[in-house]
Formats: sequence, structure tokens, C-alpha cells
Amino acid sequence: MSTRAKKIWFRLLWTMGVVLGTAFALTLPVEKLDLPAPEPAAEETAEPETISFGDVNKDGVLDTLDVNALQNIYLKGETSLTEEELYTIADINGDGIIDTNDTAILMSYLANADSSTQSLKAYAESYSG
Repeated sequence: MSTRAKKIWFRLLWTMGVVLGTAFALTLPVEKLDLPAPEPAAEETAEPETISFGDVNKDGVLDTLDVNALQNIYLKGETSLTEEELYTIADINGDGIIDTNDTAILMSYLANADSSTQSLKAYAESYSG
């Protein structure tokens, strides 16, 4: 048997194994799993959520995850922000367009600015790219 034929057989057998394994896993009864009961959630006070400028993923921290979330907005159209939040949080340079310029400013701020002394908004106003 040639090497090419062996590779084809191997791929075929591997694919069949994946399909059969998946089919078997889907037939397992879920109710037989011995999972711990979820703990009841503690009562939370309804405080208004404060999101800072540039915190695109709303985790309270300016970091590279915000850069990724910003890129997802203009590349994929994916966001958890409302229309109003888009332009108050994600439009870093304030030009009304969320694009690569906003990403460049945020990346530069994260790499170069001293966040303890300069806000992202002030940095964006002085940014010359």
C-alpha cells in the first residue's frame, strides 16, 4: 500500500472515530451526572454600572482585552455595548467613527502612558500617532 493510500485510510478511520465518539457522547444521559447544586446568589444592591472611557469590554480595567473588543466592533460588528455606549466608550478619538485609529490610540496609551497621571481621554487629545 502506498504512503498516500495509508494517509487516506488513516484520515478516514480518524474521521469515523470522531463521528462515532461524538455520537456516543451525545447519547449519554445528562441527568445521571452527579453535579453539585448551585449556591444561591447573594442579594446585590442595584448600583448603577459605571464604565470608564475606553473600557470596551466593561470589565473595569483598561487592557489588551479592550483592544480586542474594539477590533471586534469594526471588524466583525460584535459588541455588547449599546449604541450610546459605542460612541461614549469606544470612539477613543471622538471623530464619530470606530476604526483602527481608535485601536492605535488605545494600544499606544497602554504601551506608553502613565495611567496614574494621565487619563485616556487626555492622552487621546494629545495623541499625534
